[in-house]
Amino acid sequence: MKKHLTSILGGFLYVFINYFVAYIPIWFIRKMFYRMLGMKIGKHSRIMMGTTVTIPWNIKIGENTYINEFSYIDGRGGVYIGNNCTLALYSMVITAAHSTTAPDFALVREPVVINDNVWISARAIVLNGCILGKGCILAANSTVKPHTVLKENTIYSGVPAKEVKTIERPDITPAVWKPWFR
Repeated sequence: MKKHLTSILGGFLYVFINYFVAYIPIWFIRKMFYRMLGMKIGKHSRIMMGTTVTIPWNIKIGENTYINEFSYIDGRGGVYIGNNCTLALYSMVITAAHSTTAPDFALVREPVVINDNVWISARAIVLNGCILGKGCILAANSTVKPHTVLKENTIYSGVPAKEVKTIERPDITPAVWKPWFR
């Protein structure tokens, strides 16, 4: 009985977060709900409408970070996203997978760490156990294999993501959000 009740409450919470909170048209009200549900979100960070979030209390987002529309952030294994990061449209951070070596395909949860000044381009996927170094860029439609460590200030592209080139990036100043209607 307890297992069924937990499952029902978990399903309700998922629907509440992703079909109600995610579509509130005022960003600071969405942010307030995410914080009430245990997510840690820094100053000037935004999660745009339509983003799917699971287990928000396992997600920590730094300052000046933007998560664009229709992204997917899976908090089952834990997610840390640093300061001044951008996750573009339809990008995914997935922290859980099934073990292919276990006879029952047991669920394996592993944290993802995205350090400061990282840009994850449109439709890119970061899988469980990955660490993205400070200032790295993940090109559009790329996939980072589980347990991969990406070097600082490097561009990665492809499936699986491979190093394209190292870039020189001086200390990046945080972008200040400005409304488009001015």
